[in-house]
Amino acid sequence: MELTVAEKKLCIKEYAGQRVVTFADIDTVHQRAVGTASRNFRENRKRFIEGVDYFVLIGDALRDYKQSTNFVGRRINELHLITETGYLMLVKSFTDDLAWSVQRELVNHYFRNREEKVEKPKPKRREVVDIPDNPEFQAAFAEIKKLLAAVDVSVQCVNRYVPEQKAMEYARLSTDIAFKLASLVSDLTRIRYKTIPEPY
Repeated sequence: MELTVAEKKLCIKEYAGQRVVTFADIDTVHQRAVGTASRNFRENRKRFIEGVDYFVLIGDALRDYKQSTNFVGRRINELHLITETGYLMLVKSFTDDLAWSVQRELVNHYFRNREEKVEKPKPKRREVVDIPDNPEFQAAFAEIKKLLAAVDVSVQCVNRYVPEQKAMEYARLSTDIAFKLASLVSDLTRIRYKTIPEPY
């Protein structure tokens, strides 16, 4: 990814979870002679804190970084990556109008324009009733299922060629079962239940 700063293309670089720039980046966007930023760094090195203002990559760390990026040349055997604080310290001596403008752009649009990873809040667990685990409800449901099966059988008995008296007996039986079923379903409203957090 690239960003345009002061009409110069700047390749976005990150290291250790933060955006960084190289000496060459600083020279380019500030339109300074090659080597200006590195010279300022060397002259004031004691004022910079490694791991805070800059990182130095050599050996395996540099090799790994080269493999994960495409801007480090093969022949480079040491790479300085400058953080936001290091950059602001390095360009203290750049006081022309362009320098002020570039500093504002880099700070606001390069160093601080990262998409923050916002942790999504965990969904709030709803309060639900414990009916699937409630033994009284489960016993009532089992009885309802038996009565439904009995209704089905009695309806099948009525729905065929049988003597009139037999048909009337089956019809009365079906009615009795239906009343028991209605009563049992009505009793469900009197069974106590608890509210619990929704199980996952």
